Amino acid sequence: MRIRYQARIQAIAMLAAGMVSMMAYAAAPAAAPAVKKQSRQAEMKARPATATADQLEQLKEQLEGEINALKNELSDRDAKLKQAQDAAAEAQQAAAKAQAAAESQQQALTDNATTVNTLNTTVAD
Repeated sequence: MRIRYQARIQAIAMLAAGMVSMMAYAAAPAAAPAVKKQSRQAEMKARPATATADQLEQLKEQLEGEINALKNELSDRDAKLKQAQDAAAEAQQAAAKAQAAAESQQQALTDNATTVNTLNTTVAD
């Protein structure tokens, strides 16, 4: 899991570096072609940059998809945790009610036993 996380971090770093270089490349003023040879060379350089940009865009989309999937997974886990916490709270309330009922029954039993003993003593006298 940690290796997978580190790989994602590295991929994001590569994506960021590529986007920065792509922005720098795009922001640089284009030199006016003086000779057709230079324009051909520019075309040759532009092709790999486009391929690199496409690769970066694909990587970006893939990482965004993975990030969204992880966000959804986290959201699902949070919802399940909330449900479990609610169920635990309800169970604690039910246990408290059951404990109170048991204590009430025990008190009633003790009161009845005391009454029976008092009656037995009174009848025996």
